[in-house]
Parts: sequence; C-alpha cells; structure tokens
Amino acid sequence: MRRGDINGFALGIDTVAEYSARNLERTLINLSNEEQIAFINLCSTAYTVQTVAEFQEWIRTRVRTFFPFGMMAAVLGSIFDEIIFVEQFIGVDYPDEFIRNLQMQTKLSDRPVVAKWYLEREPQIIDEAQITQLLSPFESAEVQKYGLQNLAVHGLIDIQGKKGSYFSFARISGPLSEQHRQKLKLIIPQLHQVICKLQVSKTATQSIHAGLALSPREREVLQLIAQGNTNREIAALLDRSERTINNHVHTILSKLGVANRAEAAARLMQIG
Repeated sequence: MRRGDINGFALGIDTVAEYSARNLERTLINLSNEEQIAFINLCSTAYTVQTVAEFQEWIRTRVRTFFPFGMMAAVLGSIFDEIIFVEQFIGVDYPDEFIRNLQMQTKLSDRPVVAKWYLEREPQIIDEAQITQLLSPFESAEVQKYGLQNLAVHGLIDIQGKKGSYFSFARISGPLSEQHRQKLKLIIPQLHQVICKLQVSKTATQSIHAGLALSPREREVLQLIAQGNTNREIAALLDRSERTINNHVHTILSKLGVANRAEAAARLMQIG
C-alpha cells in the first residue's frame, strides 16, 4: 500500500480511498438527491482550496449545504504522553473570545469526548441530554458559555496513532441521529486532505524562519539534540525531568514541521 506523508500526517492513500468508497457506497443510498448533489459539489471543489480564508468559505458554503451546522472547529494536532498538542486551529463562525482563550496544550483527561473518539476512531454525537454525562466540567462550561449544543465530532489519525485531524461541528439543528454519523464518515476524508494541504503550504513558506518560534529553552534542547544526546541525557544536563524534555522535543518537532530528531538537527543548520 502506498503512503502519503503530509507534514507528519502519514495516512495510507489507498486506505483513504477505500475508506471513502466503502462509506460512500453504504451511505449514498440513504441520501436524498439534493444531498447527493451537495456531496458531489463538496468533493469536486475541495481541490480549489488554497488558503485558510478559502477553507473557511468552502466550509460555510459547500460543507454546510451537505452537513448543516452553526459553527465548526478544524484542528491539526497530536497526542503525546496523554497531552493534546494543537498545532493548527481554524474556526468557522466560532466566537472570537473562544479562539483567544483556546489552550494549545490540554490534558487528554480534560477532553473526554476527544479521548473517546481517539479510542474508538468513530464519529461522536452529543445532544443536550448527554452533555452532563459525556463532557468534563471544563467542556460543559464551554458548551454553556458559547452555545455549543448539539455536537458532532470526527477526524482521522495517522498510521502511527499520534497525529491527525479533528473536526467539531456545533449548533446542529434538529435531533442528532445515525445519519449524522454516516455523513461525517463521508466528509471527514475530504476535510482532512484539505486542512493537511494547508498545513504543508504553511510549513513550506515558513520553514526557513521556523527557528524564530523556538523559546530559548527549546533552542537549547535542539542544540543538545544536534549533538547526539538522548532525552535522558538532556534531562540530566539541564537538571530537568525526562518527561519535561520529552514535551520540549515534541514541541520543537511540531514548531519546525519535522518528523524526527535527525530532521530537527538538520533544520538547526539552516536556521543557525
């Protein structure tokens, strides 16, 4: 099977195609003619999206026509040592206050909906009656404050099970049903491909200057990585816990847009 490695989001190309085809065949028979046309239009215009603004407009028009919603969040990120790292967040009609207060690193235990989706790899739908049962107090407060009732979430994870995309739709009108799950299975591969393409474009443009985003401590850790030190050795040299160094290394790889320590060391030669 061939693999497509998009900025670390290594997902089998054939697997995506098979995934989409399998769900398409199973779901289209349950869609109205209008819904089938909306889905075809969604897919046929995905390749035209080149910028974040175009992505937001595509979501508001093509995706919303097929999957009606009030607001949507698109996230690229990773899970490392039970911590969620948000590497890119694109909000569509989300309140500005929510975006300003977004935490880029969160404990997985604080996001039980994400944890359940990550474990099951299946769409999650949460109506108002389920909020207190499925959401953490932190999430429940967000739902109440920003009016995020009627949630539907899904995404795709890379073959290593660490990086991926996550899409959360809120304010979905009407009662949630199995139809919403099936529709999510249809559209998420399309959304995943588009947002990953945006991340690649962003990385290619900014890669030479990526080192500017590193904190002094991260740059120090990067230099020790380039010298061939292991995380345990770096922890001893800097008098920090190995877990702290693990988190530093993960953040460094994410900021530099590289997949491993060797690529990070090579990037250090570029940024000086």
